[in-house]
Amino acid sequence: GCDSAITIALKILNIPQKKLNINACNSYTSPSGDYVWTQSGTYSDKLKNPKGCDTTVIVNLTIEEPSSASIQVKACAFYTSPSGKNTWNNSGNYTDTISNAKGCDSVITIDLTIQNSFADKKQTACGSMLSPSGKYKWTTSGKYIDTITNIRGCDSIITFDLNILA
Repeated sequence: GCDSAITIALKILNIPQKKLNINACNSYTSPSGDYVWTQSGTYSDKLKNPKGCDTTVIVNLTIEEPSSASIQVKACAFYTSPSGKNTWNNSGNYTDTISNAKGCDSVITIDLTIQNSFADKKQTACGSMLSPSGKYKWTTSGKYIDTITNIRGCDSIITFDLNILA
């Protein structure tokens, strides 16, 4: 029942620190998963080491931004998007996404004009008709298709409903 004196050799260890330099797009989830950071800056996070002690992680974070661009494209029959994931054969406005120089999304708006032309013609001829391209000579009534180059250098596809008179 008497007091005892115990001498303890106590060594306080510095909490180990680890530094990370991170570049991320839009946001970054901390190593612990406890935080989501959306702005560039220096942040601190805590993890447990294998012995159960805290380890401080210093994160030097740079948030990179996505980019965007608009382009106008003229094509004859079809256009394949910059990413190669889409092919369009009708005029219109489309979007595509590729990585920019920083590795973040770059959204491209594409104003596409398809320059092939199409025409339907009813035609009557005596005996026969030579096609506009000169490749065909039609001698019977029926539906025929011929292709010539339009003023834009693209195909002009003409469908004839031809009536041959004898």
